[in-house]
Amino acid sequence: MERDWLDYTGYVFNATATAAGLFGLFLAIKAYRVGVKAYEVSAESYRVAKDQGRKAFELEILRELRSQLDEVVDSGPWGEHHPALPNTKAGVYSALLALPKEELPLWRMVTKNREPDDELHDIRQDAGVKRYLGSKDEDFEDLQLSICNAMYDEIHEAMRKRIE
Repeated sequence: MERDWLDYTGYVFNATATAAGLFGLFLAIKAYRVGVKAYEVSAESYRVAKDQGRKAFELEILRELRSQLDEVVDSGPWGEHHPALPNTKAGVYSALLALPKEELPLWRMVTKNREPDDELHDIRQDAGVKRYLGSKDEDFEDLQLSICNAMYDEIHEAMRKRIE
């Protein structure tokens, strides 16, 4: 059997096609690995963006709560005719629901119940209020200012946690 030039040409084309197929398979595997890495990076960047959006939303809520407390404190005058608890606006409790439950416990106590006899004892026992009241003789204005100062501290602490 004699081989003619067509047979040799066929062998060369087959070898070239096999080499090109293997090279294509190598490129496909490489592209798949790059795609998997790109997906991982994309998923991580999505998670980071989601966390940043949540932090920005919570910071905006905290800023709004602080400005509402500023309005209450600035409205004055303080004294016996003023309620012991700051009279927060209606939307404050719903804003607090958007924040984690373990944050701003004093704010939740102040906004949840509006019957002074029921919650004033619990509020007096709050660590932040006790820190401001100290061992002074407790008069009504001291209690009001201590509650507001402790509420400011809670807001600042929550903001600080989100900024760091």
